[in-house]
Amino acid sequence: MKFPFLWIAMGFSLGIATEKHCNLPVLWLVCGLFAGIIFLWFLRARRCFLVFFVLLVGCSGILWARLDAYVPANAVQNFTGPGRVTLKGIVSSLPEIKSRGKKKTVSFVLSAQSLTQEEGGRRKFFKVRGDVQTCLLQSFSLPQVGDTLRIFGELSAPKQVLNPGEFDYGSFLAQQNIRAVFQTIGQKSVRVVQVGSRFSPGRILAVTRRSLAALIDKLYVASEAAILKALVLGLRSDVAPEVRSQFMKTGTIHLLAISGLNITMIAGTFYLMFLFSGLGYRKTSFLTILIVIVYVGLAGAGIPVQRAGYGSVLVLCGVLLGRPANLLNALCFAFFVLLLWNPKSLWNIGFQLSFLSVFSLILVLPLLSRFSAWTLSMGSSLAVLFGTFPVVLYHFNIFSPISILANLVAIPLFDAALFSALFALIVSGVPFANLLLIRVSSWILGIGLFWIKYLSTWWWGYWFLERPSLRLLAAYYLSMAMILFFHKRAFHGKRFLMTGLLGCWLSLSTVFFIGSGGKRFEVTLLASGRNQIVHAHFSNEAHWLLNAGRNFPSDQGEWLIAPYLRNRGIQRLEGMLFTDLSKKHTGGLVAVLRDFPVRYLLYPVASLCGPDEFYKNIRKLGRKAKTFQQGDEVSMGEEKIRMIAQSKKGAAFLMESGPWRILLISRWDPELFKELLRCPGEMIEIHAVFLPESGQGIPGEFQDWLDRVRPLLVVLPDLQQELIPYLVSRHVSYLDLKHTGALSFRKNGSRLELTSFLKGLLGVYSYP
Repeated sequence: MKFPFLWIAMGFSLGIATEKHCNLPVLWLVCGLFAGIIFLWFLRARRCFLVFFVLLVGCSGILWARLDAYVPANAVQNFTGPGRVTLKGIVSSLPEIKSRGKKKTVSFVLSAQSLTQEEGGRRKFFKVRGDVQTCLLQSFSLPQVGDTLRIFGELSAPKQVLNPGEFDYGSFLAQQNIRAVFQTIGQKSVRVVQVGSRFSPGRILAVTRRSLAALIDKLYVASEAAILKALVLGLRSDVAPEVRSQFMKTGTIHLLAISGLNITMIAGTFYLMFLFSGLGYRKTSFLTILIVIVYVGLAGAGIPVQRAGYGSVLVLCGVLLGRPANLLNALCFAFFVLLLWNPKSLWNIGFQLSFLSVFSLILVLPLLSRFSAWTLSMGSSLAVLFGTFPVVLYHFNIFSPISILANLVAIPLFDAALFSALFALIVSGVPFANLLLIRVSSWILGIGLFWIKYLSTWWWGYWFLERPSLRLLAAYYLSMAMILFFHKRAFHGKRFLMTGLLGCWLSLSTVFFIGSGGKRFEVTLLASGRNQIVHAHFSNEAHWLLNAGRNFPSDQGEWLIAPYLRNRGIQRLEGMLFTDLSKKHTGGLVAVLRDFPVRYLLYPVASLCGPDEFYKNIRKLGRKAKTFQQGDEVSMGEEKIRMIAQSKKGAAFLMESGPWRILLISRWDPELFKELLRCPGEMIEIHAVFLPESGQGIPGEFQDWLDRVRPLLVVLPDLQQELIPYLVSRHVSYLDLKHTGALSFRKNGSRLELTSFLKGLLGVYSYP
């Protein structure tokens, strides 16, 4: 076979994908595999040999994925629960420190060894296995890789995704074979049982990585150090959210992850240095292989780094053995080895984008470029764009046509910054050379960041689009594969066939940019914990957002609202309306305004002052920011939002679309419910009411209001036990967002459909 690892990687990946979607009996697979191996021997040197070979490799891929998915009885995730336990294990990853205000968090991966928990008043000891994502809150100890710890806290499963577009942390951890999360608070909950060996390879790499990160912080200003730590060491936790947003909008986010470009530059630079020093090809290749392996460890051994590392090692091994290197075969070798090590890597976003980018450069680039200096750069950007934009749309809901122009300048600039910064670290003890390289790398990095920031302000440079279906993705890549397959083959009717395939490919590409649309009224209540966040889509295609969430201890505008809006393909907001000026409802405003232009911002007149950051944003918006008070309304198409009641602490908003009426009450305030009782005309029929989280008890006025209104449905941010008797005794149905996820009320003709993000369609409102 000309490309053995191409067919092995193809068959193995198809087997892993088949195992996820089909439940084939293991006995059939084993029997088929052994019978196929025997049958394959008689098919050698025949044309059908390759087809059966790929099928057999696919069969082994299914079995390997099934074996990887097996969960033993002593797996640590089997012991998750509400109680506190004592966990003992070894630190296996570099601890990361995050500080925000007075809150300090140390996070790392712990390889669990044993667990102790209480059952029936007695302590029980279990030997366990598996990795646990561990978070130490307010702990002053900083464990090192290889240390054995005994920690006391809560062992739980990763939190479930409750909203469309929200980052699936559980799936992210599962791809790393981590299925449990441990959290502990305070210094007394952590004890170092045994200090790890200073000479273990993992500890040496971790200490070196931390020392280099500290050296970068010392040599550069904070904003530049954050970028350089991402470029050199793969540490991205210090990159500011607004900077990540700029890189994402311009399609250059890959520059913040160590990838093939970094490994190629490191390997190529040292290879030439050793070669020019007279070591010879084989010694040079051997030393470069060692450097690549060490750098892969220093860079965190992420999937793009491993892919580039395996490919570089295979190419250099070809030089050692005196055999010519084939880039496609080397890439497929890296692909296969990563899947062999962890089959779940196939579903990793970084894995998919990393390999698609390089496959596009190898296979698509020759069709677009004649390899002059200009066409090579332009063709590379186009090839990567064509090969990756469907997957980027599926995971991130963003398409950046400006990425072609951005990467033309950004890639050489950031590569030069990486190269000069790396040598600045190497010669950090040489005063003049160190200072010169620091200035040069800082200057180059500044130009690159300015370029990214400038392009991110181009309004047409990026579009937020709806997530495409898996069928559309499969059809797109199938059409592209057929074009590449028939391109170099000569046969009768080739021009006609290629024209049809290109037309099909262009048609499929266009479908990605056509949203589902639909001019219909829809209200979505987001599951945001203790806060009320509502998105309203009106029949005139206008989008409004009620409240922006909190920004401490985590920014809901960044991790909840912005991903949700991107998932819906929303480019801009017609307006934002605030129920009150508390930090839990205005804190995420900065993150929302960063990515989504807002035409109007309405806020209530209240005696409670809002946070300073809120008023700073109001001044930036100028005339777009206006006060909103009782009796005011927003009319959009056939719908409207009205403030029907207001007190010093909160407000009540009524959303109407024809006969359908949805009420939002922002506070458990007796004065607010008294005001609601004074407007009986507004309470004729309420189909759903969104109540706040109960923190200070339920006022008696609420019972009077409930007796008078009797809403058809009550929606709660979280299950409130003290409220349930009131609702049950009055036969009022209720739903809990913590268990249903985001709830959508969608107008469909003469009906109003109620849909849960977790449970699907729950019911339909209709008039006889």
